Amino acid sequence: MRISKGLYLTTTILCAAFIWGSRLYLVASEDVVVSEVTTPVGVLFLQVTASLVSMVFGLRLLYRAWAAIQDGHTHLSPGRAVGYMFIPVYDLFHMFSVTYGFAKAYNAYLVRHSLNLPKLPQWFFLAFAIWCLAVGLTASIPGAWLYQIPIGIVVGFFYISKVCDAVNALPGSDSSFARITPA
Repeated sequence: MRISKGLYLTTTILCAAFIWGSRLYLVASEDVVVSEVTTPVGVLFLQVTASLVSMVFGLRLLYRAWAAIQDGHTHLSPGRAVGYMFIPVYDLFHMFSVTYGFAKAYNAYLVRHSLNLPKLPQWFFLAFAIWCLAVGLTASIPGAWLYQIPIGIVVGFFYISKVCDAVNALPGSDSSFARITPA
C-alpha cells in the first residue's frame, strides 16, 4: 500500500500553520483579546475544523502504517491502533504504543521477513511520543500554543516523512492492504 507523503505532509502542515497564523493574527490585533471565551466564533470554527482535518489525516496515517506490517506477529491491529486513541486518558499512554511501538514493530517486521531496508530510528519515535504527551499536558497553559505549534510542525514533518518512507519501501506497497506471509 502506498502512502502519499505529499498529501499527509501538506494537509497536516497547512492545518497547523493556519491555526498558528490565525491565533497570531488575533493576538496582534489590538481589538481582540485571545482566549477560548473571546475568540470570534468564525475563527474558532475554522480552527476546530482545521484541527479535525489534521486529526483525521493523522489517524488515517496510523491505520495505514499499522496495516502495512500486519503479518500475524504484530501486537497491534490497525483498528486498535486508531480506536484506542479515542479512549480519554488512556490515549496518552497509547500514543507510545502507536508511535514508538510502530518503530519497534516495523523493525521487527524487517527482521522477520529478511528485508534489507533502513530501520526506523526508535529514539525518534519515542521522542515524538514524549512530545505529544508534553503537548497534551501543557495545552491548557496560556500562550503554550505559541511554541507548541511551530515545533510540532517541524517534528511532525519528520515523523510523517519517516512513516511514509518506511511503509512505501515495503515490498507490495503498490497493492492495497497486501499481506506478506513468511515463506
